[in-house]
Amino acid sequence: MISFFKDKLKDRLLALYTRYSKQYKKRVPIITNSRVPLAIGLIYTVEVDNPEKTEAVLRAIEKIKASGKQVKVLCYLPTHQMNPNIKFKAFSKQDINLLGHTKNRELNDFLKTPFEHLYHLDLTSDPVLDYIITICNAKCKIGNFMVGRNSIFDILFKGLVETDKKFTFDSLISKMLNYMQLLQV
Repeated sequence: MISFFKDKLKDRLLALYTRYSKQYKKRVPIITNSRVPLAIGLIYTVEVDNPEKTEAVLRAIEKIKASGKQVKVLCYLPTHQMNPNIKFKAFSKQDINLLGHTKNRELNDFLKTPFEHLYHLDLTSDPVLDYIITICNAKCKIGNFMVGRNSIFDILFKGLVETDKKFTFDSLISKMLNYMQLLQV
């Protein structure tokens, strides 16, 4: 019972930190050497009942690597859904304390990496992921449109998911990558 209230409190505090970070903190521009390409970051929630999502991410990584770019992937493991068969670095809500400090080495490495693009590959919002995306070091943060999240992302895609057709994460990821290639962001 206490852990339930602690999780709810953590969600509220992280949402508050996210709002504060986006409103009051100045974004530090990423200055890089043109000969050293920036990586592409992918962050998503692992769903135990949806292994196709991880397979779609693997195919997207192959597609991005074929264009000559580095890719870093970070998975978010929701509470009580630990999956030992994860192919990527992962973190959970327990890796962030109530003050928003991270204590997972993989998460800290991901946050310190300068990204050209950071893609959030989920359809639903989570306060933990919103906070991580806000403090992540990326030139351009890209995600699926949801009300109230326009301050977190630089580019939001609306209408990529057709509600009346069968949805696949392959189609969402490929549409995001194609649009970003067309925009040359």
